[in-house]
Amino acid sequence: MARRNFAMKQFTINQEQTAMPVCTDSCVFGAMAQWQNPKLLLDLGTGTGLLALIMAQKYSQARIIAVDNVDLECQQAAYNFEQSPFAARLKIECADMRKLRLDVKADGIICNPPYFIDLLPGSTQAYNHARHADEQLILDILLIIKLHLNSAGIAYVLLPFAMQNIWLQLIETSGLFVNGFTYLHSTAAHKAHLVVYALSHKRVEEIKDMHFYYYESPKRYTEQFKELLSPFYSSLL
Repeated sequence: MARRNFAMKQFTINQEQTAMPVCTDSCVFGAMAQWQNPKLLLDLGTGTGLLALIMAQKYSQARIIAVDNVDLECQQAAYNFEQSPFAARLKIECADMRKLRLDVKADGIICNPPYFIDLLPGSTQAYNHARHADEQLILDILLIIKLHLNSAGIAYVLLPFAMQNIWLQLIETSGLFVNGFTYLHSTAAHKAHLVVYALSHKRVEEIKDMHFYYYESPKRYTEQFKELLSPFYSSLL
């Protein structure tokens, strides 16, 4: 059965060919990422192109380069870009991000990487292999961010709350610095399930530590959620 399109206020995501359809977490992540007057933004592992399109809507003067190494994902993102009102400022690069070459460094980078750890039972060879693969992938992404982010830029990466100590070790290994954490919770009664890491080349004196809650009760969004997503969700008119 084909997946339904996901309609936002200013663009629509066709997701028939993608392995990773639109989810609430990705929408929150994209809406949350902030820069000051960016000229060039980079979306690593774009998938459907959702995050790149959110960036294009938020920052009308920015060019966005979206990167993916899966042909079907590139085709899906390219189609979604072409159908959007931001097509002239969006570019898809179908390539291994490790081989990406840019003429200038980006003002901002956003990445929602794949991770499989929580899908596997613990204490097994398969789990250990997947965990190692996840760690290497995240380190590779962090090194790519360091290479392509300009000296004043900010990068945002979305990762599971589980294994946060390992993610922090990898960030330290990469030579980047954490400027802030935003912990994503379903409700105030739930532990965080994801963390948005704000990263840069510069160490900051005070690391911002924030919490974001989706629901105040079943099927009832928080005011925090509605304020953040109202520019994008048609249901939050």
